[in-house]
Amino acid sequence: MLRRYEKAGGKTWPRMHEHIAEQWAAYPALVAKFALTTGKEADMEMARGMMANWNVD
Repeated sequence: MLRRYEKAGGKTWPRMHEHIAEQWAAYPALVAKFALTTGKEADMEMARGMMANWNVD
């Protein structure tokens, strides 16, 4: 995907793949923070589900 992105004119950098992986790994924590901010049960359920399936390997 990154090669196609670059070929289409997107800017890439060394180790961009690792950068993306780290951001993706942090996503459940960001969703949990959002859920705590809104206090909405639907948001809390989504965050719980993401945290329960969080793979931190």
